[in-house]
Amino acid sequence: MCVYTCQEHWFDPEHQKVYEELAQKHGYRYESLQRSGWNCDGPSEDGIAILVKSETFDVVERHDVHFHAYGIPQDRVALLLCLSDRRRPRGSSHCPRF
Repeated sequence: MCVYTCQEHWFDPEHQKVYEELAQKHGYRYESLQRSGWNCDGPSEDGIAILVKSETFDVVERHDVHFHAYGIPQDRVALLLCLSDRRRPRGSSHCPRF
C-alpha cells in the first residue's frame, strides 16, 4: 500500500511518537491534524492521520479544514493532501486549487 488513512487518530504524545517513528522506519511520511480541542460533548483529543509512501508520492500541497470555522457546531476536521506520483514524469500531478 502507498497511502494509509487513520480516522479518529489519537494524539496522546507517546502514541503519536510511535506512529511517527514507525512511519519513518518503513518509508512513510506522517501527516496529521488534531481537532481543536472542544466539541458539544466536551474535549476532543483525536483527529486524522495520513501515511504516504515517500518513494511513491511527493506531498505537493496540504490543506487543513476545521469545520467549526464554517459554523458547524461539532469539532470536525479534514486533511486534504495533493500528491504527485514520483513514478511518472514531472507535471503529472492534478491538484485542484482550493
